[in-house]
Amino acid sequence: THAKLKQYELSVKDFERAVAIFARTLGSQSPPTLYTKRFLAFALLRTKRKQEAEAHFTSLLQAIEASNHKNPKESAILLEELADLKEARGDLDGAAFCLARLLKIHERQGPHHKLHKRLSIVNTLAALYTHIGQLAQATELIGRYRSYLPSTGSIATKDWALLLLGFSSVLRQMGHLAEAQQLGQRALFMASKCVAKEDETKALFFQNMALIALSLGNKEEAREYYDELLAL
Repeated sequence: THAKLKQYELSVKDFERAVAIFARTLGSQSPPTLYTKRFLAFALLRTKRKQEAEAHFTSLLQAIEASNHKNPKESAILLEELADLKEARGDLDGAAFCLARLLKIHERQGPHHKLHKRLSIVNTLAALYTHIGQLAQATELIGRYRSYLPSTGSIATKDWALLLLGFSSVLRQMGHLAEAQQLGQRALFMASKCVAKEDETKALFFQNMALIALSLGNKEEAREYYDELLAL
């Protein structure tokens, strides 16, 4: 109740007491203890105590993996939170490691399990690999998942358009300009069908194509995209 009322300092104290009681009566590795620890970790995030939250998420993940009641869904939640926390404090290698593990969990569920979510993870992971200089891993990852991206004839949605844009942007940063241009054009075409003109995200599609054109030395083409961008 304290958490729902956004009284997070009080909810942290509540969850800490609950964890202590569960640990004493049921054991530190019991499902209720671990489940309540997750509530505690999220409450700590709300109070900006990110370092403590990260420590709890890490210990929770270790406990789940060491226990007999392994839960892929629970592990996925924890890995996603850990990746965000590590990226926020500049630990890009740690964030990439967490996302790579998260991707493997989803891959074990089947080739189309949470496909959009998985592609979003791939996009973020490839961007991280690029930033930390692991271009071979980024190239292999995008190459493996490109066939899952929507084609020009697919049903146009803003989420899919933004995902195509993300892949195009990462490919541009990696220096694969021809592929970046191809995906960028697909993203822009899809956005033109489903993203409202007044939507501020529309600008991102023109900006991406302008940057690709500049990278390719096509200044006039870049100017045309910037004109479209300014017209918004």
